[in-house]
Amino acid sequence: MLSKKLVSLFLFCASWLAWPTYAQEVIFIEAEIYDVPQRYKSSELPIQLKHATLDSAPQLMTALGQSAVIEIGLESEEGQAIDMMKMTIETSKKNNNFALEFKLSRQDEQSISRVVDNSFGQTLVLSSTLKGTVTIAKVKTTKFDNLALAQAARQQKTEK
Repeated sequence: MLSKKLVSLFLFCASWLAWPTYAQEVIFIEAEIYDVPQRYKSSELPIQLKHATLDSAPQLMTALGQSAVIEIGLESEEGQAIDMMKMTIETSKKNNNFALEFKLSRQDEQSISRVVDNSFGQTLVLSSTLKGTVTIAKVKTTKFDNLALAQAARQQKTEK
């Protein structure tokens, strides 16, 4: 029996000082999570997106050099994850890029994808098929010179 839908956003920071300050470079992360019935071949991603249903659209910010995690899913009354999508975004201050891990779990099946050396500002699209459902994640990262600029950009997007 499913008890609730779990949506959580985490910022993993070494200390409270790692939270973005107004002087630090900040990464604004926008994700769109879609579910599509498995009617199309995996090579037909544009067609899948056309017929997809937006499930969630989380946004968050993290300081450059820090990691962020987005988890969306269902859990049982006992707290066991039944249907979980987890994205971990690791930003690199040294290389000025990011890595993304996309993990999808459905009951006893699991799919994990990892892409590295991605430039900020581009949109990545990943997909995975488990238990007859295709899950598509679109992730866009934008780098800002400081927190104030990132917050202003986020505010503009929410007002549209």
